Parts: sequence; structure tokens; C-alpha cells
Amino acid sequence: MTDLKLFIDPYEAPYPSTVRELLNDTDKKKANICATVTPLGRCLLICNNHIYVWSFVKSESGIPHATHMELPTTGLKYSVQLVCLFNKSQASKYMSLLAISPEGHLRYWSELGKQPRNEQCLLNNEVAHSIQQINSLG
Repeated sequence: MTDLKLFIDPYEAPYPSTVRELLNDTDKKKANICATVTPLGRCLLICNNHIYVWSFVKSESGIPHATHMELPTTGLKYSVQLVCLFNKSQASKYMSLLAISPEGHLRYWSELGKQPRNEQCLLNNEVAHSIQQINSLG
């Protein structure tokens, strides 16, 4: 039987200043904080009802800029499974974001940081656990 050795190469990328300030100033015991890295080269950080999105690919300026958006109000906790970051088309350079609260309030940003569109999804006393992007075949 052979031993398995796992090596991880660290990837350093600076946090945007707004995210660094948020993490330093937030009471970690009371806040709902979760984060993920997407295949699109973006980081998502959710803190309570706020989401911060930034690129982890190093830019020429060196310090990334985070876009801050307010998620729909909820009495429950958000998770990264309740948001979906995507490009509307291959040619689009702007990212879009769709978020759903556990109670079914949808918020859609056609472009990050722009005015969102709000909709209500009737869940019949159920709770949303995730939202998924399904790519069309045609």
C-alpha cells in the first residue's frame, strides 16, 4: 500500500479594502459570513444581507475592487448556494447575479452594481436552498 501525499500551492491575492474592513469590523459570532470562488475567476463573500463580488485575477493596479450589493431581506441565513453569478452571453464582459432569499424573494442584477430587479417566487411555505444555472443546448 502506498502513502498519499497532498501538496497545495498557495495562491495569494489581496482582499479589496472594503472586504478587509468588513472582516475586521464584523462581530464573527453574530454575523452570517460565507464565501466561495467561482469558475469565472470571481470571489463572492456574503455577510448577512450583503454580497461583495470581486475578481481574484491580479489586475494592473494590484488591488482588486469589490462590488457591494444588498441581497433581499430575510429572517434566515444566506448561503453561497442561494446566489448565482454568470455571464449572459459568451460575448458579454459584464457579470450578472441572481439571488434568492430562503423565503423566495428574487433579486436580479443584469450587471453587477446596477439597479436590481425584484420578483417574488411563491414557495408555498417551503424554503429555497439553492439556485442553479442551467446552460441551454441551443
